[in-house]
Amino acid sequence: MSMRIIKDIEYAPGLKLDVYLPDGDGFKTLVYFHGGGIVDGDKAEPQYVEMMTHFAESGIAGVSVNYTLYPKAKYPSYFEEAAKSIRFVKDHLKEWGGNGDIYVSGQSAGAYMIMMLCLNEKYLKEVGMSTLDIKGWVSDSGQMSDHFHVLEYEKKVDPWLQRISEAAPLYYVGKDTKTNPVVLIWYEDDMFCREEQNLLLLKNLKYYVKDVDVESVKLSGGHCSGSSFKDPDGEYPYVKVAKDWINRH
Repeated sequence: MSMRIIKDIEYAPGLKLDVYLPDGDGFKTLVYFHGGGIVDGDKAEPQYVEMMTHFAESGIAGVSVNYTLYPKAKYPSYFEEAAKSIRFVKDHLKEWGGNGDIYVSGQSAGAYMIMMLCLNEKYLKEVGMSTLDIKGWVSDSGQMSDHFHVLEYEKKVDPWLQRISEAAPLYYVGKDTKTNPVVLIWYEDDMFCREEQNLLLLKNLKYYVKDVDVESVKLSGGHCSGSSFKDPDGEYPYVKVAKDWINRH
């Protein structure tokens, strides 16, 4: 399937995203936030370009988003920017040909960000949306406790401490939690405590949000290998998982 690309669309002052669209219309759309610890990363990096291309060629639009990084960033500016980008996509989907179904995903720091939006509805409410406006959430090795760079730069403590405060997705899971389906991806040789954090979130979501499909997928390799390196078939394992999951939801 062929595709078309629209690059460097400004979704907020100084902030841009790229759109990878399948030919035709009536497609689902994935909004994607790159990794890099909130200090590094860019939507134009080759692996993100290739992944968004794979999605578009398979019939799912990919929207790759840049956001402000440290040291310019200040908690929680990146969550607010992420919400604004999703609102922008929602407002323009019809003119691009989308069917209105938005899925949100991110890698590492990007996954941390999207799970904060998923579980703390504050940021989407600020742009006139709800968590339930998102058809599904795909987290690729996100940190579910306080992000290590939030600890280091904002709280001035040891970044490898395991803390659950208002800066942690886990903090917001409870009897009032509302979300659409979630899939949590992590890796055999992931970062320190990353598997344990995701398992804790998984069990909490299954306990408190019983009527929602919450899945987990453990892939081989190190941290975010599935969205950094291709397999022998020439595909990113993360893309295979995400495409299958989106097509089922």
